This record gives sequence, structure tokens and C-alpha cells, in this order.
Amino acid sequence: MVANLDELKPKDPTRSFGDTIRRILFFEQEKLCAVCMKEVAFDDMEVHHITPHSQGGKTSLNNGAIVHKACHPKSEQEVSAFYEKWRLRKSYLHQKKMQDRGFSQPPEAGTDYEQDGVVIPHGTPAKMEYQNGEQVYEGRFEDGVLMVNGLAYSSLSSAANALAVTKNGKKTNLNGWLYWKVLLPGDDHWTPVRSLRDRAESKDQE
Repeated sequence: MVANLDELKPKDPTRSFGDTIRRILFFEQEKLCAVCMKEVAFDDMEVHHITPHSQGGKTSLNNGAIVHKACHPKSEQEVSAFYEKWRLRKSYLHQKKMQDRGFSQPPEAGTDYEQDGVVIPHGTPAKMEYQNGEQVYEGRFEDGVLMVNGLAYSSLSSAANALAVTKNGKKTNLNGWLYWKVLLPGDDHWTPVRSLRDRAESKDQE
């Protein structure tokens, strides 16, 4: 019983995020809902405790994530899933803040991305254009996944369909290999990933 009491953390007496913190988070987190990664209006925004308030999470800048009211994680399962997603989102925001301030970060070792015989080095920039360039999305391959706006995608198609929408605003069903390009280390031009797959398939047939 004593051991369990020792593990309890006192709750922050302040439960709701104040207007100042809400506004800072709104701009720091690029006005994007941390759940669906769509733009959120300030009036439709709530701030989620990353470490739940019920578990001792503080009502502070370092423990807040902006979300749509409809996206706000409620259940234990939703809160747990959000926490895992937020770790990647937080890393992205930190790196972007450092770059905006003019600090360059040394390249870090990481796991390369592999799919259908294609290997893309960790840290490789990626770009996707849809509907003749009307929609452009940029990301980076990090630790074996494609990171875009702080969200991780395990395949090119899952990323393409999560990001792109039709002219009518509906979800797409795209083959990501046909849309993504990469800026490989040492290159000064973007290479379509489908050409990398074609090369890999040609080598397998030799």
C-alpha cells in the first residue's frame, strides 16, 4: 500500500490551460491538430494534456498539444495511442524550431527505409505533388518510416492517401510509388521513387 502511495503524483491545481498558453501553443504547433494533422481554428481548439492531468501531468506549455474539439483523446486507449504519436510530432517540432533559429544539427545515425527492394537512407528528404502541383507535401525518411508534419507512415501509399484529397475534398486511393520523389544524398535533383523500384526489380531479374 505504501509503495502505491509513493508512486502517486500530486495533481496540478490548475486544470484548464489559460488563454496565454493556448495562444502560444497555437502558433508553436503550426495551427495543426496533433491528432488528425489538419488545420484547427482557434475557436475550435482544445489543449490536450500529453501526460494526463489525472496522472500528475502539469497544465503547462511542455505538456500541452492542440487538438480539434472533436479529436480530443478521451478514452484510455485514445490517450495511450496519442502519446506514442506525440513523441514523433514533438521531435519534428523541436528540430524545426532549431532550424528556424539558425541552429544546424549534425546528422544522426538511423534506420534506413526499405520497401519492395528499395532502400532509402535515413534522413533523405521526400516530396509529393498531386493534381499538377496544386497539392505539395514534404517530409523526410527517418528511422525506417516516412515522416510528414510530425506523423509517421510505414508505406508511401499510406502517406499519400492520408495527405492528398480530391478536388471534391474526398479521400484518395493513390499508389504512393507514382507520386513521391526523394533527394538522395549527394544529388541535386529529385528522383521519383518508382524509378528506384524499377532499378531494384531489374537487378532481381538479372
